Amino acid sequence: MKKKLILSILILILNFGIFTYVKADSGWDTDYDSGSSWDSDSSWDSGSSWDSSSSWDDYDSSSSYSSSSNHSSSNINAIKVFIYLLILIYVTILIASKISNITKAKPVKNVGYYDEWTDDRVHIILPDLNIKEFKEKAYEIYKNIQIAWMNFDYDTLKNLVTDEMYNMYKSQLEALKLKQQQNIMEDFELEHVKIIGVEKISNIVSIKTLVKVSFYDYVINTKTNEVVRGNKNKKVLLEYEIVYTQSLSKIDKCPNCGGELDDKNEVCLYCRSRINKLSNNFVISKKRNIFQTYK
Repeated sequence: MKKKLILSILILILNFGIFTYVKADSGWDTDYDSGSSWDSDSSWDSGSSWDSSSSWDDYDSSSSYSSSSNHSSSNINAIKVFIYLLILIYVTILIASKISNITKAKPVKNVGYYDEWTDDRVHIILPDLNIKEFKEKAYEIYKNIQIAWMNFDYDTLKNLVTDEMYNMYKSQLEALKLKQQQNIMEDFELEHVKIIGVEKISNIVSIKTLVKVSFYDYVINTKTNEVVRGNKNKKVLLEYEIVYTQSLSKIDKCPNCGGELDDKNEVCLYCRSRINKLSNNFVISKKRNIFQTYK
């Protein structure tokens, strides 16, 4: 019944020629255009978006044809209507299939995959983890990344994310600079941090979390301060799936030149490369937007 209703509505919309897609930008957290989810990694993590420009031209019913008889003209018109209906049915089926696939791809809330782990379950894998302190630190890392992104602070970003994510952020920020734009984010409010998975492989610890936070998020033109995307008067409420990673092995050699590292410095004394030491610090290795709305 539901599918029939969707098809009926689509056919009506198609007949009036007003069906349009909402396209979300990629590589950002917030979807300023539609209020649904985007990844920065973008993420600026990612979420569900259509990248389609399906379109078709209506047949011109006023087109004139020369004919020797009314019967011949009627046959031509009948063929035109038949072809139009075939195209209409075919496009409708394609669109219905696309919508069905997008709906199925959306993450399901409140199911086992997103269940919060109990403290006891976490401590089976990481017996020494202070869960309260970790959650506080997780939010602090997330917030500092947002602020560093807003201020084009590459050094801070490099210390809070993996190299792969850093390179992605850097390229996106350079694109923003070329457009003379800045992403403003302010007045953060934490809703929750939940641990939904823990993994330890060799000396690498990964903790998967749900982080829900609200804040003002919009883009301005740096020359005029005019808001070009988003709404500076409405807070967005975002929920992320974020993976925090920590290496339990001490890094004592520069990965760039192999030189010995000084524990007191975050920059290699030989090649001057900034080193992301994971020995005592969690960094974000993955981030994905799974929910968005206005608060």
